[in-house]
Amino acid sequence: MVFTELDVPNEAGRMSRQDFDVARRVYLGSVPGGTDWIHDELTQAFVSVPREITIERRTISSGAADELVVVALILLGAGAVEFARAFGRRTGEESANAVIDWVRAKAQARRDEGPRRLDPPPDFRTYDARDLAAGMQRELVGLTGRPTDSLQLVNVERTQTTTMVAVYRDAEDGAEWEVTVERDSATFKRLPGRDGAR
Repeated sequence: MVFTELDVPNEAGRMSRQDFDVARRVYLGSVPGGTDWIHDELTQAFVSVPREITIERRTISSGAADELVVVALILLGAGAVEFARAFGRRTGEESANAVIDWVRAKAQARRDEGPRRLDPPPDFRTYDARDLAAGMQRELVGLTGRPTDSLQLVNVERTQTTTMVAVYRDAEDGAEWEVTVERDSATFKRLPGRDGAR
């Protein structure tokens, strides 16, 4: 299961999920119990803000068939984004990744109660930096809806505190995103001043 929180501002007509400022994504591994639990938890926690919750199932076949579930919480407008920032204060964990941390903890609790032979979350620290950068480029294409061949890797590096930091530029309009990858998560951030009207 993959969970994504997208922060979509309501400025100058930017209200599409592809127009996010920040997308935080956590790769949860196998989580038992279907998807109703996460939909219900998100609906209850974010009942008072403009938001959209989507659940998409993808069947993957590479030798053995498997299913990937992608859940997205799309926060629509500045008020919803601020609500998510305050979410951490309400749950006792004040951080930009508070919603991701909350979902990660909920998924881990379900994994602990379920069968022991579930696929664990990935550990991106063990991935080759170039392979990981190529994978994150594909993720960015999926999030932005931009053509694969227009997004170019500008820079990639490993740092002391993160698994990888990469910058991608759209060759068509110059828009840039920074992708910061940690052990089992990634943050996709549109760089300021590079809005790139499509």
